[in-house]
Amino acid sequence: MAASLRYSKFLAPLSVWWNRFAWTPVLSLGCAIAACYVLNAVAPMPVFTPGAPEVLVWLGSAANAQAIQGLSDGAAAQAAIAALTEANTPFLQSFSVLRFSLLGLADIDAGAAFFIGAALMLITFAIQHRGILGTARVQMWIGLMVVVPMLIVGIVPFFNGNVNGDNSVPLVPPPGE
Repeated sequence: MAASLRYSKFLAPLSVWWNRFAWTPVLSLGCAIAACYVLNAVAPMPVFTPGAPEVLVWLGSAANAQAIQGLSDGAAAQAAIAALTEANTPFLQSFSVLRFSLLGLADIDAGAAFFIGAALMLITFAIQHRGILGTARVQMWIGLMVVVPMLIVGIVPFFNGNVNGDNSVPLVPPPGE
């Protein structure tokens, strides 16, 4: 104990600094993922399947006949899906203020997800800047907003009679195929 005492004044701040340094990518990645969830909730990307009516109309259009000439049916459907997805992508999903490649290692794109993620980071900073007690209260309310709906979804089917007991009995593993 006495031998490590002379190093503690140097190691303690260094340990805190390295902990902060290690968690920095976690905060940025978490905010980026949350920003993409928010962006997809506000402006969802269109999803088309090969049998979707829009794809069939696009394939049957005379204006698009030259684009799919010589392609197999599957390739033509994929071309139609790509064209329809590009045409129907919401503006928030496609706009970009700044886009470049960083030495060929990464593609940098400052679009809507970047700005939403930056706002989420600033909100996180503002909450944490108020201190531990304020942060704990915010965390409690966010936890309640998550847990209460999960409890409702998990418990209400028992009262509505929407739980099928045959799905739970017998308690044996399913047969392998």
